[in-house]
Amino acid sequence: MKNAFYIILSLCITASGLKSQNLVNNLNAKETEAVLIGIVTDKNKIPEKNIVYTIKSEDKTYNKKGLTDEDGKFTLIVPKGKKYNVKVTKMGFEYDFTSQVPNAKGPLEIVQNYMMTFTMDFRRTYKLEHIYFDPNKWDIKSESQPSLDSLANTFVTNPMFVAEIAGYTDNVGDDADNLRLSQRRANAIRDYLLGKGVDPVRVYAKGYGENYPIASNENTEGRSKNRRTEVKVMFE
Repeated sequence: MKNAFYIILSLCITASGLKSQNLVNNLNAKETEAVLIGIVTDKNKIPEKNIVYTIKSEDKTYNKKGLTDEDGKFTLIVPKGKKYNVKVTKMGFEYDFTSQVPNAKGPLEIVQNYMMTFTMDFRRTYKLEHIYFDPNKWDIKSESQPSLDSLANTFVTNPMFVAEIAGYTDNVGDDADNLRLSQRRANAIRDYLLGKGVDPVRVYAKGYGENYPIASNENTEGRSKNRRTEVKVMFE
């Protein structure tokens, strides 16, 4: 299971500076505590939302579990001077590593970048037809419901079916905004499926923004093709 990910850990420690001090103060960190910021992405630096993380100190005095936010981040206050075991999990696969938080004086902010690469290939990928969103919105429209109901039925009738809902945009607008918009649209579709009884461990949502275009973004037709939702099938 651990070989399912390769995680490249980049550790950046800032023991002083206005930015770090403001963040530490805003989170009410004590002198004996540090602010730990984790950033989880795929190999192309696209944020991984809803990644399960667990952090435990080796002396068993600290234990936290949670999910990354829509930017692939989590922020924690941890005691200084301890070694931590950190586990990240996605789609049933996990990877463990250790991290030492120094016992430095003054405000301390630690930023860790976790870059994950799956060894698993999707069995097949297909476009989810008749999925429509208003500009800069992620509400599910009534005309999209028949297609989503059909997908929900696939999950319900095939207990082996596991898939990722992948959202994409064109290249109009800010890159980061497009990434968040695609994630929110993928989340909305996942939430709809969960409302239809789909087991949450069998459906995942990820926004890819304007990455991986299937047509040119230089014309209206191409941009229309790039604004799409795909189903990436893992098991069936």
